Amino acid sequence: MLADRPMKFFSFRLSTLLLVYLTAAAILGLCLTGKVWQLAGTLALDEKQNAVSMLEFDPSAQRLLAFNGQQLYLFDLATSRKMWKQPFQINPAMHLEIRFINSGDAVEATLFNEAQLNNPVTETFHYAAADGRQQTIVHPDPRDKAAPHFAHSDFFASKSSELSESAMSLGTRIRIESSSGPDSLRDTYTIELERPADAVRYSPDGQFLAAGHEGQITLWRRTRGYGALGMAAQPLYWILVALVLVIVIKVQRFKPVE
Repeated sequence: MLADRPMKFFSFRLSTLLLVYLTAAAILGLCLTGKVWQLAGTLALDEKQNAVSMLEFDPSAQRLLAFNGQQLYLFDLATSRKMWKQPFQINPAMHLEIRFINSGDAVEATLFNEAQLNNPVTETFHYAAADGRQQTIVHPDPRDKAAPHFAHSDFFASKSSELSESAMSLGTRIRIESSSGPDSLRDTYTIELERPADAVRYSPDGQFLAAGHEGQITLWRRTRGYGALGMAAQPLYWILVALVLVIVIKVQRFKPVE
């Protein structure tokens, strides 16, 4: 029996060591996914000195439309590849609004003259989303018209209204204010940028946030919710809790051999 005791002691130490390694891996995993918004990638434009002033996701969040003052770009987000670009220059006194229509099959660019209150829309252009060819589209519903929005800020609300948040570009950072849950718990989050952002835009599902800069676009992906509740919603968090509980139980049950 005495000869068996060292083996029992060694077996306990080995299993505990394995638990410690797993716990450390879980902690490392939480640290790596600790940020609510993670950088998902960048998209490069041909004109490096022109700032991206307008952004728009397609309904499926698989493509991104961008305008930099001279060109309209369409990017495939799965491959980060430029699908096409079309020259498009506007009068500085005009406001441009871009969007996808016809379930994402076409792109619409609308020019607004805000000085004309009765009829601010001055001209509308349409392009095929597949190849960028200009085309003529007549809306069956006259109420289906683009509305101007501020490029430096955007708002997202989930379909269930459990989450609503706004994003605003402030120089080299994006400030996000979020309200979630039945008690409208509020959180403030900041994304630090390497260069100033001239435009921000949420994807329709709120899982991506695009920021337009001079010559490029940065894409940010939501990895979890905000605050302690957002951290606790991750499966890895509960795996870590379970591992810690197992270690505590093993330590309490362990009695050194005299």
